[in-house]
Amino acid sequence: MIRRFHFKSLATVSTMAFLFLFTGAGTVFAQDAGPCTESLKKFCSGVTPGGNRLIQCINEHSDEVPSECLDWIDDLKEKAQELNEPCFEEILNYCNFDEPDQLRVIRCLEKHYIQLKLECRQKLREVRNR
Repeated sequence: MIRRFHFKSLATVSTMAFLFLFTGAGTVFAQDAGPCTESLKKFCSGVTPGGNRLIQCINEHSDEVPSECLDWIDDLKEKAQELNEPCFEEILNYCNFDEPDQLRVIRCLEKHYIQLKLECRQKLREVRNR
């Protein structure tokens, strides 16, 4: 059963954005994990994505993970933070996940692009083009 997230404040969404990262099954890593793909395969292949578990796994192996991967994760967190304010309503209305992560939310917003407010569309394009 899919539950809708109910946020009490933008601060809650900001905290949630910190937790957003990876999505889907292990095969998605190769498509979406950028410089973290090899580290995820090596250290986190048995970890179920969502709920901050992959971030925790990478953090547990941070001494062995390339700095490019850690920088990429920081960049994803920053992008998610940037989307929170202009896309707050859209995230609530269109992105229903039991265990959200950044890439799933970005994909969700892209799927509903035509329904997004102009401000959210502009920020989404800006974030995706970086």
